[in-house]
Amino acid sequence: MTRKLQQLLTTLLLTVGVTSAWAGDFIDDAATIKVAGTETSATDDSGKKILSFTAGSSNDVELLFTFAGKSVKPGQIFGVIEYAAGGDTYNKCRMMKLTLGESDYEEKSAGSTMNFSVGGNTVVLCSFLQNPNDDAAKSLRKYFTDNVDEPSFTLTGARVFAGVTANSAVTIRRVGIYTLGEILELYPSLKTKNWQINDSYRLLNDGTNNANNSSTNNGNDNGWIETKNNGSDITTVAGCKLWVKAVDPAKLPANYNYIYARRLNPTDATTEDIFSALKDNQVLMLSFGTGSNAHVMTKIPTMHKKLIDFDRKMYNYTFVDGVNPTQCAKVDVKGSQSTNYATYSRVLKAGYNSCAMPFKKIANASDVPAGISFYKVGSLTDGKITFTRIADPTASNTFTDGTNWTPVIIHAETAGVYTFVGRDGIADLSGYKAKTVGNSSDQLKWVGSFVEEKPTDDYLSTINYGITSDGSSFAKFGTETKTSYYRAFLADGRGAAARELSLSFDDDVTSISEELRVKSEELTSTAGYFNLAGQRVAQPTRGLYIVNGRKVVIK
Repeated sequence: MTRKLQQLLTTLLLTVGVTSAWAGDFIDDAATIKVAGTETSATDDSGKKILSFTAGSSNDVELLFTFAGKSVKPGQIFGVIEYAAGGDTYNKCRMMKLTLGESDYEEKSAGSTMNFSVGGNTVVLCSFLQNPNDDAAKSLRKYFTDNVDEPSFTLTGARVFAGVTANSAVTIRRVGIYTLGEILELYPSLKTKNWQINDSYRLLNDGTNNANNSSTNNGNDNGWIETKNNGSDITTVAGCKLWVKAVDPAKLPANYNYIYARRLNPTDATTEDIFSALKDNQVLMLSFGTGSNAHVMTKIPTMHKKLIDFDRKMYNYTFVDGVNPTQCAKVDVKGSQSTNYATYSRVLKAGYNSCAMPFKKIANASDVPAGISFYKVGSLTDGKITFTRIADPTASNTFTDGTNWTPVIIHAETAGVYTFVGRDGIADLSGYKAKTVGNSSDQLKWVGSFVEEKPTDDYLSTINYGITSDGSSFAKFGTETKTSYYRAFLADGRGAAARELSLSFDDDVTSISEELRVKSEELTSTAGYFNLAGQRVAQPTRGLYIVNGRKVVIK
């Protein structure tokens, strides 16, 4: 490699490092800066702009920044002011106002700060979302929660107060707003701390708690992020989203393995996975009480692979759809729990979904998400299979009874992510688990699958049917169709003359009976209108028909 090429690569690496390390700083990005009302020029210090001035008689110096248009993310709610080494005081640092677009959003209460010595400089952390009760039309807290789903905002101005020693020479190396993950990226020495964020989104250092109850985070794999235990709950989904974005788990150092979301307790619910940014090694701990209050996973479900409800003092098997159940994670944070809990997380489509649960029952009635109903296979009479609604999914052996498996159909009113909390996990989750349907003498089975393969053995010679992707009907397996983990299918071994079946769902609560049809070979291969008995109708009139496997009503 030539010397010139080496020099070029070195220059590029240094440039990328500087740009990445200092991204987000107000001093670097400002079009103009005013210190105590006087416009001031920043000076360059090895690729990083710094702000140097002599303080006046006040210990509370106003810094005003204007930007041509700076991009800010919703989770960047923590203020950072870094002072060069010196004898300045910093107890009055605070972020007060941001101008987003052409509107000012202000936090009127001055909050507390935390000071850290980093490389001889003083790094002050503060928040501008201090007041949880500030619902003024232009409060920062309200703006950030109302717009938490926006990818970014345009920042055009900022008002910051710096604490200094009156009449002293001051050098400020950084002013900016960041997520916690970005702060720990900028200042790696702070990764030995544990952190709390209270209900007003104020960042609190806490060196007394972590997953192993030791006194500090010593830099090994025991980093801990949590919401403050003696604060108030964050009671909206938008507020919970903002908390997760502010933590920024994807950017946390590798030693932060525990995300303790103990005060995220929304009154409303979502089917969006707001924890999707968590790393695979991070344990998500949701903690909201027991019994009738243990409902948080129904409000903020997640597909994360390491999940635990801390207040139930359980260890947990975390089953996630699409992951081989033999590879599920067992999480036991406290190290001495014997209660057998399990969670199963999945994206459900609106309508009917087949499911083979990896546990025997739902843990509590409050663990059933809103809009979810379970149905079990029942009788077989005159070619009709009746599925009945499970009134109490917390009853013993809801999803299995001895050696007979009981796969279910889950009806979801709304598509999205769902997490089910169960008890008594199943030891053997391999292969197929079958339940005889009604009085079929073992020739017709409702089969739960814990493998991903083409049906084999007893199911190789049968006609197999699965629920269609839109959840509206059943369809015959193709020659290359594979089963999936945690799904169920019908295995029909009664012979070619008995393949046509109808299914009904009887709901004792709403007295609604809805009929879906299994499509026979004739129905799947021949276009046209068919009545509910499977007979082709040449000239259909008013009524309910099956067309290409779908229900059609002619009025």
